[in-house]
Amino acid sequence: MATNPCSCGFKGDERKQCRCSQAEFTHYWNNISGPIFDRIDMRINVPRLTDADMSCMSEEENSESIRKKVINCHKIQQKRYYETGITYNSEADFKFVNRWIRENEKIRKLIPKISEKFD
Repeated sequence: MATNPCSCGFKGDERKQCRCSQAEFTHYWNNISGPIFDRIDMRINVPRLTDADMSCMSEEENSESIRKKVINCHKIQQKRYYETGITYNSEADFKFVNRWIRENEKIRKLIPKISEKFD
């Protein structure tokens, strides 16, 4: 779920000042449905792109290149989920992922490294 950080949309913005009071900020977040809010595991601030980011003149990937990447990802997933009844990552539930981690020492050793990198 993506949402603004506050009702004006500028809380935490480096270039524009938020005009919301603390009460408005609290009210904004309290208006999000409880059942929806309960399903939010993490909140990540995505800062505004800089002018340099916006004007980056990198070459875009063409559709064929993207198609090949998607096909490759599907092949990796087919191999990973062979004989599990799962086809795509999105179908792997919490129990499956936990079992996969428990049974795979390489993955268990990789998790702390990933966590440290993205901390």
